[in-house]
Amino acid sequence: MRVLFTGGGGAGTSALWSLLDGRYEIHAADADPARISPIIPRDRAHHIPMGSDPKFLASLRELCARIEIDVLVPGVDEELLPIAEHRDALGSTRVVLPDTTFVSSMLDKLTFAKLMDSQGIAVPRTVRLDRSESWTHFPCIVKPRRGRGSRGVVAVSHEAELRSMASGHGTDASTLIVQELLVGDEYSVQVIAGPDGALRAVVPASILIKRGITISAITKAEEVIHRACDDLHHAFPTSGIYNVQGILTRDGKFLAFEINPRVSTTLCLAVAAGIDVIELSCAAGEHVAAREGIRLDRFWTNVFSEIPAEGLEMK
Repeated sequence: MRVLFTGGGGAGTSALWSLLDGRYEIHAADADPARISPIIPRDRAHHIPMGSDPKFLASLRELCARIEIDVLVPGVDEELLPIAEHRDALGSTRVVLPDTTFVSSMLDKLTFAKLMDSQGIAVPRTVRLDRSESWTHFPCIVKPRRGRGSRGVVAVSHEAELRSMASGHGTDASTLIVQELLVGDEYSVQVIAGPDGALRAVVPASILIKRGITISAITKAEEVIHRACDDLHHAFPTSGIYNVQGILTRDGKFLAFEINPRVSTTLCLAVAAGIDVIELSCAAGEHVAAREGIRLDRFWTNVFSEIPAEGLEMK
């Protein structure tokens, strides 16, 4: 079975290749294929346009047809809606991605918070920046309604700072949210559902983040997180794989602060913990438990190569 991961230049792709290749023929695609790890053979590393490019879908469809991809796993936010809305255009390629409504809703962090609240699912207090006049919960976080990798996230300590941010952003303030800053341990949770929408696995991992990238993580069988994700999935059932990010507070509650409606860079940890994410997301079956205590640590890798004179500009 041939499997294509997009966002191939991401932090977890080389680990996925090491863990899954052999069971599957793993391919990686990226708008900048030079960023795909050199451990992945060059005939498995492919170029596709960015998700915002008008040629993106046609290029992806051509690639999947040409190399006969059986399973496509999108990993970049900008690609998600075009793929979700036009997955039938990919022919026989199975797309491991939640449904269009789920993707659209969860990409917007304000919509996510409102939907959770409407179903009685506890989340941090969240409002639009331009509607935060009565906000009294400090310190807090200001961040884009749409964003990833901690880009644009700012910690705010007091009311004057928040008011200054709101006035300084003007009409753009509607694109930002103010969110309660939770105290506790941060978790990244891989949620895998089969094609019938039934939960196949929930894999919580306690994480350490630096500059928006998880640099260390360890799987933990936290029952309160499993229950929270079960409740969330029951309220908003979908197929595919998605990532829940939240805080396990000091009083033992788990509050999700956002959902990424796609695989995350810690998907490789779920695989290392015994979860075959491809099999589970592509077939109905029983719930599978991940191994507890599997740790991921990321280190820099130095790669050297010789470049001809005409290619010396950094890209």
